Amino acid sequence: MRRLSDGALLAPKEVGLENASDQDSIPRVDSPIGATVRQALKSPVFWLVAVANGLRVAVFSGVVVHPVPIFVWKGLSEQGGANLVGLTALAGLPITLLFGSPDDR
Repeated sequence: MRRLSDGALLAPKEVGLENASDQDSIPRVDSPIGATVRQALKSPVFWLVAVANGLRVAVFSGVVVHPVPIFVWKGLSEQGGANLVGLTALAGLPITLLFGSPDDR
């Protein structure tokens, strides 16, 4: 028996290839495997992932939009907070060039 990438077991006899090699026992599929848009929108897993991603983006946006007030809240002056924002942006340039863009996850 051979295990497919989705975990299902496939015996060579099931596809009529008793003496075939392992590569030949994998059935060829020409159409994409997955859900349609309508099926995905009905799935609770889709909505859970969508809400979790939305919350992540909301928290990240709140931190990115308000760095100077956060630094002031932590005890820095407004000028010191602005300097740190500029330093962070300046340091981000070579880091992005070295390690790739942040969207290359």
